[in-house]
Amino acid sequence: MQLSTMYPAIGDRDVLAASIALPPAAEQSRIVAKLDVLTARLARARAELDRSPRLTDRFQLLTLRAGVMGQLTEDWRAKATNVLPVEALLRAVPVPQQGRGGREATDKTIPGAAGLAVNDPGTGLPNGWKWVPLLRVAKQETGHTPSRSQLSYWDGGVPWIGIRDAGAHHGRYIEETVQTISEAGLANSSARLLPSGTVCLSRTASVGYVTIMGRSMSTSQDFATWTCTDALLPEYLMYALMAEGEDIRRFGMGSTHTTIYFPEIRALHIALPPREEQREIIVRIKRALARASRLEGEAARGCALLDRLESAILTKAFKGELVPQDPDDEPASVLLDRIRAQRASAPRSKQTPRSKRRIPA
Repeated sequence: MQLSTMYPAIGDRDVLAASIALPPAAEQSRIVAKLDVLTARLARARAELDRSPRLTDRFQLLTLRAGVMGQLTEDWRAKATNVLPVEALLRAVPVPQQGRGGREATDKTIPGAAGLAVNDPGTGLPNGWKWVPLLRVAKQETGHTPSRSQLSYWDGGVPWIGIRDAGAHHGRYIEETVQTISEAGLANSSARLLPSGTVCLSRTASVGYVTIMGRSMSTSQDFATWTCTDALLPEYLMYALMAEGEDIRRFGMGSTHTTIYFPEIRALHIALPPREEQREIIVRIKRALARASRLEGEAARGCALLDRLESAILTKAFKGELVPQDPDDEPASVLLDRIRAQRASAPRSKQTPRSKRRIPA
């Protein structure tokens, strides 16, 4: 192989000097036919495996929706005893104090795709469940971005959740953030330190990322946050938000860059089950999502195995091990001798000198 000044290249001499193990023509035909069959099968297998991520995503979404609408726990409810209904639960849990100021909740109703809606959609729920304003069972807040021009406000060790963090930790707890702010940044902005267990939803641009703070953190203004009371488990709220999928955008405005504004966020209602059933739903959703994750991993490994199998098939083909050999096949040497004889006996055409060849206009 010759090397050019910048890129490796194969020159004409390399090509002319190369040799190939040539099987008989009949065997070549059998090899090609076999390769056609096997590559078609590989292509079909790849197409099926390529569908796996989409099917997994669909399965996960349907599982979340079945969970937060009570379908996953129908058998549990039929056997459960001494379960405190939501009405009684709410009487035992104080109303969380909300921050003052800001825009009021909208009075319009926007039904969701699963267990959330803007205001009460009036749809039926399982026995013991109730449509409840999120403001009744969680303290809703947001965050802020300290001034970028003040270097002392940044890199101070206070975790600060941005969109990249939420995307990387979608559907799970977050312990570390890409950026941190300082105590001075916290004190000189509208950002504030929120407690562990606070649920965060990205509401601008990349709408729909959901994560839970694994420790005290702050966020940018791109998030709506909820610190849950004893009536609402943080993981249940996370799954309810995730169950909306892309449909969560219907709560916002803007087709290209959707934003969910605070009048809609403050009017959000949740289909709330009893606390005991929330726990059972969380367990069953986690189990189903773990199964889906394993299947997705198996599909990825299957794609890698297909690549190795294709390489192995080609290796066998060019080593003469893919199809059976027939002793009655005309040897390749005989074929090559006949080709040489035909070329030698063929009349030679008169070549025009290269310098006198006309270049078409």
